[in-house]
Amino acid sequence: MAQEMVSFFDMFSISCAGELKVKLDDTKVISAVVDRQQRLMKMGLSLPAGFSPADIHMVEAAIAEEFGLLSVEVVPVYRQATVQVREQKKPKSPAGRVIMGKPIKGEPIPISDVTLESGKVIIQGEIFEVESREIAKRNAYVLSFNITDYTNSLKVSKFITENALKEAAKKITPGMYVTIAGFVGYNRYDSDITLDPQSIVLAEKETRKDLGGEKRVELHLHTKMSAMDALTDVGDAIKRAISWGHKAIAITDHGVCHSFPEAMAAAGDKIKVLYGIEGYYINDVDDKLSYYGSEDLPIDGEIAVFDIETTGLDPCKEAITEIGAVIMCGGTEISRFQTFVDPGMHIPTNITQLTGISDEDVKGAPDQAEAVRKFLDFVGGRPLAAHNASFDISFIHRICVENGIPFEPVYIDTLPICQGMLPEIKSHRLNTVSDFLGLPEFHHHRASDDAVMAGLIMAKLFGRIKDDGVTTLRGMDAYINKKRHGSLEKRRFKPMHIVIIAKTQVGIRNLYKLVTKSHLEHFRRFPIIPKSLLMELRDGLIIGSACEAGELFSLVSDHRSPLEQKRIAKFYDFLEIQPICNNMFMVDNGRAKDIEELRSFNRRIIEIGDELGKPVVATGDVHFLDPEHEIYRHILLAAKEYDDANRPLPVYF
Repeated sequence: MAQEMVSFFDMFSISCAGELKVKLDDTKVISAVVDRQQRLMKMGLSLPAGFSPADIHMVEAAIAEEFGLLSVEVVPVYRQATVQVREQKKPKSPAGRVIMGKPIKGEPIPISDVTLESGKVIIQGEIFEVESREIAKRNAYVLSFNITDYTNSLKVSKFITENALKEAAKKITPGMYVTIAGFVGYNRYDSDITLDPQSIVLAEKETRKDLGGEKRVELHLHTKMSAMDALTDVGDAIKRAISWGHKAIAITDHGVCHSFPEAMAAAGDKIKVLYGIEGYYINDVDDKLSYYGSEDLPIDGEIAVFDIETTGLDPCKEAITEIGAVIMCGGTEISRFQTFVDPGMHIPTNITQLTGISDEDVKGAPDQAEAVRKFLDFVGGRPLAAHNASFDISFIHRICVENGIPFEPVYIDTLPICQGMLPEIKSHRLNTVSDFLGLPEFHHHRASDDAVMAGLIMAKLFGRIKDDGVTTLRGMDAYINKKRHGSLEKRRFKPMHIVIIAKTQVGIRNLYKLVTKSHLEHFRRFPIIPKSLLMELRDGLIIGSACEAGELFSLVSDHRSPLEQKRIAKFYDFLEIQPICNNMFMVDNGRAKDIEELRSFNRRIIEIGDELGKPVVATGDVHFLDPEHEIYRHILLAAKEYDDANRPLPVYF
């Protein structure tokens, strides 16, 4: 526990720069309590003005990462509020105009500090509900309204008999920003504390400003029409964008176009509205290919089936420990290859338990580059094949790139072949498929055995494919694709997200067609847009890769092959990255190790954009207008029974 306030950087050594560092230089630590057993910290910080909820969230995450904590909660105490209020109370018109009582002297306190023992107080905030009414029998008027400063809300109530005060009270309407001086009491009818106002004065509400010299364009914004997900009033968002000097703004509600008319009316000729949606998307065309190659090779030619074992799943950080391969021709084994590989690092215990490969096994084995060269010499230019091939290919590809080894693979993926040919089984893991086909038992998770089993499976299924008259690998890919995708209604799938923006009048019509067909022809819990339909109606549309639930980001976060990532990215017109806070849940659920890995995902998408010459845009994934509105979205998410509904997520405009 800190006994007195100390400078933030005297206690913590988190890395930050720019505006946040300037703010933290002026931040004091009031208290810090750590629960060692549960790895939790709660701390009080004295913060300068302008410290946003997003800033607080970044500080919490950075401290948690620095000390290896599960959670950090910052209790903010803002300074310099009196200066801000004094500026707001400058006698400007109409601010400063007295509605009731006398001019108010003194500084407001946060409504959250108001208690029954507060006595006379001064508060300031926005009126959001008025329930005033006449009492004809007593020739009286009850002034009653609710006010908030976003630290808390308070009921203001007064029984009025004086005619002059009645007329003044009737002028009070929702949306007014006022300063009130009065006495705190208890209303037995409402069973809550209330404020009896003595004076009410109009105040000037301070609004956020965009001080950037080069104005941005928000390309990912949700309005209230994104059902149970967003709270943004489209008119307010557009007015804000106009006041900030933005030249354009995109509307991208989930699967619907309902905000378009209101957006057009609010924009007038002052700003360009980009009409779009964030669609629910399913790739029914080429999510997984069974054959990656342009040459149409015979299905019964020589194929090198292979498998690798690794120290982990990430091809950018982990290493190969074993390579096994077998040359197959027309279902017959010709030759085998196997080598342990020195990973240059300790093999984790859980990997040794899974594969049986220990540090002792790889001691003295060829290094990564030498082993891959030997493997490719064995392959001899033949097409490759593997089960879930993008994983194995990604490791080989990285090692080749790092060591200048030529590698332009033509390869077969037996996983989609199994999915297309064996739809009756739920899992298509190698051991599950081998059991279903009645193939011999094998040592699963050993590269040499897995390679042989993948070869036997491929040979057996290729026999069935040839019986249907398919004789080439490209013909096989089309055949499997049709079997895999067939009818959408019969498939189990989780739709991905995709951003679609109209750039022409033809695009607007096509966007409406997509929305209509997604609801009427492809609705399955969500209004689904199949890739085949999107390709048919793509004219006049701009396609973006969307958020972490998008196709491209999923490939990046799942550490899929860079070749596969680039293949999928080619479909999109622009790629998208979003604030780190929007993906923090991935750290909790294990999809990312830490904040730095979340940053690495964004960096990889930027790299892909550079490699393909596609623009990469940073969006806010806006779900509400101002930081203080975040609490309302927590309520929406809680209604949907999300476990992390209360997680800080400052996705404001």
